[in-house]
Amino acid sequence: MTERRRTGSVRATNARRAGLLRPVLAAALCAIGIAGPAPPAGAQPEAGAQARLLDLIGRLEAPRGYDDYYRRVAAPPPRPLTAMRVAEVLAWQERIDARSRSEAAGRYQILEDTLRRLVRQGAVPPAARFDAPTQDRLAGRLLAEAGWAAFMAGRLSAKAFGNRLARTWAALPVLSGPKRGRSHYHGTAGNRARFGADAMLAFLKGLRPGGAAPATGQARARSSVIHDRPPARPKPRGTAATAAPLRTAWRRDPWQWD
Repeated sequence: MTERRRTGSVRATNARRAGLLRPVLAAALCAIGIAGPAPPAGAQPEAGAQARLLDLIGRLEAPRGYDDYYRRVAAPPPRPLTAMRVAEVLAWQERIDARSRSEAAGRYQILEDTLRRLVRQGAVPPAARFDAPTQDRLAGRLLAEAGWAAFMAGRLSAKAFGNRLARTWAALPVLSGPKRGRSHYHGTAGNRARFGADAMLAFLKGLRPGGAAPATGQARARSSVIHDRPPARPKPRGTAATAAPLRTAWRRDPWQWD
């Protein structure tokens, strides 16, 4: 009886240790790029899919993160955006609006009119801090408006959903029609798509339950960024191909989204 109790105690201790080590191991795998961030325990699969999509949008729209903003504004924000209240961000956007080509703010480059509408609709209160959770909540609301629930349920095609996203975020490509592969706002305030149409379509299809695993936030956009140049001509036979380094050949500063 004593031996049985001891065995049971050892098993319980091992189980507790495994529970403590599991998040540490997951974080380590994420850090070295083997696995993406996992949703919290008990979270719905949709939550993880939405987080991956928002991560992609954020990386393309604002590489500097939650404090990023359109760099050619008439006057920068008085403090880091994440240290400001939503009402303060709106007041800053209002001040620069007449003298700036864009007043896009935060990781998801939300414009003043959009932010004001979302506040009016109750998405976030004006007194809320414009920090990462608030910006994620606002972006989630925009995903819902684009048809996230219908897309995940299979009632809206990936192509149609992607086209709706392209009308919300200028860095995403249109997936069908004459503008396919380009930003819906191509040329306006210097906007252009920063992800390929085929890659975006495959990514969206992989978000659905049972779909192919999409490229997670660990994947860099370098392989799908549009460079507005023709593909390289194939080398003639007999010529050794030199392995090119895996880097994006930007034509200009990639941190200035104009």
